[in-house]
Amino acid sequence: MPDLVAALNQITENLQTQKQLVQTEEATKNAFIMPFIAALGYNVFNPVEVIPEYNADVVGLKGEKVDYAIMQDGQPAILIECKHTAVNLNDQKYLTQLSRYFNVTDAQLGILTNGEEYWFYSDLKEKNRMDETPFLKVDLSKELDARALDSLDIFTKDTFDVDATRSMAEELIYVNGIKETLLTMLLQPDEEFVRSLYSKSGFGVRFTAQTRSRYVDLAEQAIKEVISDQRIASSSAGSNSAQGASQERENIGEPSEEEMAAFEIVKSIVNSAIDVSRLSLNDQKSYCNVIVDGFTRNHTVCRFYFNDPAKYFMIMGVSDVPGRNRLAALSDINNYADALIERAKMFV
Repeated sequence: MPDLVAALNQITENLQTQKQLVQTEEATKNAFIMPFIAALGYNVFNPVEVIPEYNADVVGLKGEKVDYAIMQDGQPAILIECKHTAVNLNDQKYLTQLSRYFNVTDAQLGILTNGEEYWFYSDLKEKNRMDETPFLKVDLSKELDARALDSLDIFTKDTFDVDATRSMAEELIYVNGIKETLLTMLLQPDEEFVRSLYSKSGFGVRFTAQTRSRYVDLAEQAIKEVISDQRIASSSAGSNSAQGASQERENIGEPSEEEMAAFEIVKSIVNSAIDVSRLSLNDQKSYCNVIVDGFTRNHTVCRFYFNDPAKYFMIMGVSDVPGRNRLAALSDINNYADALIERAKMFV
């Protein structure tokens, strides 16, 4: 699979130089959207992986077709509805159109795009009915930050897993909702919030008709100064880390004992194919990666899903062992020795 970051950067560059030349929806597909699908590792010319003009007939409407369906195990996993780059995706009719296709297929995810923006949808509120709010928005006309790159990485062919993706979508919905609420509270603090600030700060102030306005104004001033201070601190301290964030993902936790034990099993299997000192664990919220040379981007050998009672194991980049595989015991990892060795040899 081509390097995801490099491929997306190329699309961004193409948008800057070619967007004005693209005059139709079909041209948008060819110039920007097909390269995006390819950047995720799918062969757009292989109908086993991607089917253009996928049939999505609904009752009373025949000949309904969604632009692309990314397939998994013979079933549509991701539907992509495409528009011209000049189209505003906020138009409700486009959401309705994608929702209509989504609701009559077995797809788990839907993408609405104009080749520049990509809006990702699922059915978190009601099964088999697409949500009205996207859980993720990506704008390729801008430089992508580490969070956006990490989110897109989950959709790549080598790592795509429906359950993991839905879990990520649910987390993003909650986080985005809380962020919007916090932003509103900070920019437009109501009296209840301001009272709480004064109370938690240890000030014994009394809100009266005469003092209420003054206390609210002071709270707003303090909030603005905090935001300003944080921006300055982030700008001065984060330049170097931001530069590397698009290439690798930092650990956000410590591996568990089970993950460490599984890591030792993996190392014992692949030590004939690769110097195991190059391997390390990269622990994330929902899974733990075995990575090569400290990089996660296209350098993941396998992944452990050990947070739930049921344990799962995934090997990246090996077509013979797609998706997540159930482990009754950690020793079951040995059943995938050949595939692990095959994957490890890719980094020699």
